[in-house]
Amino acid sequence: MQGQYSGISQAEVTKLQQLSGHPVSFSSLAQTPSLVAGLDANSQNSSQEFLVPNDLIGCIIGRQGSKISEIRQMSGAHIKIGNQTEGSSERHVTITGTPVSITLAQYLITACWTPAL
Repeated sequence: MQGQYSGISQAEVTKLQQLSGHPVSFSSLAQTPSLVAGLDANSQNSSQEFLVPNDLIGCIIGRQGSKISEIRQMSGAHIKIGNQTEGSSERHVTITGTPVSITLAQYLITACWTPAL
């Protein structure tokens, strides 16, 4: 349902768990302040930018972009990974969307590289 918050279904929670490799419960989602604040259907889009080490970018993108596509689909956020710049060991990642979609995308991205650390 575009533009309206209808809750997170059990199927979506299961998929989120599979993507992240971490258990997620409805109660933990409801207790996350940034998620609760983002439940307003009229929330405006914003952007969040952070740096990711070059050696972890592959964990986020996945084979032929499969992982980043899943993260985009699950979160509803637009995710842009900047080009590698010479002499830099990090790349800019920009997430744009509602507060809830940004929070979900950040969670999924962090979960991607956590096992790699």
